[in-house]
Amino acid sequence: METETIEAKINLASDTFAKSIDAMATGGFVRDGVLKQAVVSVIWALFREMPDQRDALADVLDEWTQTIKEAALEEERRAGAE
Repeated sequence: METETIEAKINLASDTFAKSIDAMATGGFVRDGVLKQAVVSVIWALFREMPDQRDALADVLDEWTQTIKEAALEEERRAGAE
């Protein structure tokens, strides 16, 4: 199915992107700067490519914020349990 192929391509590109950010950023301050710039660049690219879906993009980004916070809390809980 075409949707599965697109989803697989997006997942692969996302994984590759995330791994390349980690390789570029070695120190805490540098790492934060690289991460922030990467996220901003992706958001702007999506914003430009989806002019008719900008409200939906904003909604997704709001959801991501909560998802990231929940993931961080879960990691902290797991680390505390070990």
